[in-house]
Amino acid sequence: MKTVLIAAMASKNRVIGNSGALPWHLPEDLANFKSLTTGKTVLMGRKTFESLPEKFRPLPNRRNVVISRSDFSGPGFETFASPESALSELKKDGVAEAYVIGGSQIYAEFLNRGLADEIWVSLVNGEYLGDAFFPVFEKEYEAYSRTPFQAFEFVRYRKK
Repeated sequence: MKTVLIAAMASKNRVIGNSGALPWHLPEDLANFKSLTTGKTVLMGRKTFESLPEKFRPLPNRRNVVISRSDFSGPGFETFASPESALSELKKDGVAEAYVIGGSQIYAEFLNRGLADEIWVSLVNGEYLGDAFFPVFEKEYEAYSRTPFQAFEFVRYRKK
């Protein structure tokens, strides 16, 4: 099973969020995210799940998996206590690809445990105020694909 971290990050200071929300509004990036993840499995932390607009929670047309150490349950999503337990269950179910969509703590856990095969990042032009940051990964991953958009560049990285 391939595990991909997918995020939007400010190109100048690695910001990915501010007070539980994206610090920018880029319809083109949201459309790209939707096209990449629709019909797939998405994994996220509880805070990321709760930050989704209510009408999009759980994300439609995707298998939603929440990673949380607390007792967190509800309709339309599954909860696991750790990245390993979630990935183990997904492998048993024959899932070919899983997309980790945040937040910063979940990204760090996947990277620190060597669980990310690829990282797909929308590098948003500029520097933004924020309180959530994407972890440093560039020493272990190399860019293999770049797609320019108007306000960002979509870059795919894989393990070196």
